[in-house]
Amino acid sequence: MRVIAMIVAVLFCSVPTWAYGQEGHEAICQIAYKELTDKARAEVDRLIVLEPDADDRLFRVGCRWPDRYNEFPADLKPRSSDHYINIPRGTTAIAGDCFDKRGNIAQHCLLRAIEHESHVLTDPTADDVSKLKALKFLGHWLGDIHQPLHVSYADDRGGNDVLADATGCNDKLHAVWDTCIPRDQMMEGGYRLKQDRGAFGDALWGEITDAERTAWLNSDAVDWANESYTIAQQSNVGYCIMDNGVCAYSETELTYSGGPQRTVVTQDAYEDKFGILVRERIKQAGVRLSGLLNNIYGI
Repeated sequence: MRVIAMIVAVLFCSVPTWAYGQEGHEAICQIAYKELTDKARAEVDRLIVLEPDADDRLFRVGCRWPDRYNEFPADLKPRSSDHYINIPRGTTAIAGDCFDKRGNIAQHCLLRAIEHESHVLTDPTADDVSKLKALKFLGHWLGDIHQPLHVSYADDRGGNDVLADATGCNDKLHAVWDTCIPRDQMMEGGYRLKQDRGAFGDALWGEITDAERTAWLNSDAVDWANESYTIAQQSNVGYCIMDNGVCAYSETELTYSGGPQRTVVTQDAYEDKFGILVRERIKQAGVRLSGLLNNIYGI
């Protein structure tokens, strides 16, 4: 069964994605939708029905829209930096600032994107088309900030320049976390990758306890970013080579300079090891997205 699953995964992992792939983003927004108050759900439904294509009139489907770059007109394309947070190497904790590729303070990153979309949704002067776009962006950004390698280092492009064992689902460590682990969780549970995304989200939602909801909602975007950053630095993740408390690219390089890339073994055992953690991050993102929307629309 694992061999069949791996073959299927290779077929479906050939296209790069930004975070958690379509499956993860849809599961997150399916969880959030289930967690909404009646008032918030009614407003989400009112906006989603404005989608011109009937196939897109589901909140969970809208949440993967920000990755569909080919559909964006030039004046609407989100900044690539909206999808991630650059961290200068040696950072111990994220304080809420954005940084560019050189480690200088920047105006834009995932933290600012979450703030912006939340503002649009609360702006009484914003039209419904703008609010629909903000709703879909916000749902997507909550997925991105809960993917550990979206809170990482610019020099190796968040693990895109760290190789994964090519006999697994993908040959980039970033994509293993984006796509391979969530899809492995779906297939191990007997879910079809395309048809059962909503059902997978429903199943994860059913695992959430009231105690977890309370704990997860008692936090903000900076906390979520720090959670992801802490995971990214774990030695068994393979993203870091710790050197005197600093996450180095390799045993010989602090930062990646464009030479040979190191490889992390990410076969079945790796995906199984982090599957539970990825499931938790998806559930946390869904609960926290619903918390934002419930507060925006008034509980």
